[in-house]
Amino acid sequence: MAVERRLRRIHDEIIALDDEEPFTEPSVDTPAILIGIDDADSLLHAAPGLVASFERIAVEGPAAGIAVILITSDITLSSFGGSTVLRDAVLKGNQVDHHPDYRPQRR
Repeated sequence: MAVERRLRRIHDEIIALDDEEPFTEPSVDTPAILIGIDDADSLLHAAPGLVASFERIAVEGPAAGIAVILITSDITLSSFGGSTVLRDAVLKGNQVDHHPDYRPQRR
């Protein structure tokens, strides 16, 4: 699957950038990267092996200047491959849908 290969490449890039200094501002040498995945819930249902890669990108990516937006039909746990880590990381400060049953976990 082409999408899976691309996500794994992004995952590997985050690991490589992890050893460098923390990301502060975009520049030619350290560009900010925004990844948007439409119908992410369908993708995660079709390829559940991607959940771990998405978790790493969503949690560790911002330190490397990489952000991910997952567009889903709703914000239930199943839309995020059953991962509370992924859902919480993606929704942190970015929730658009105001689902009446969703209560974010406070840390």
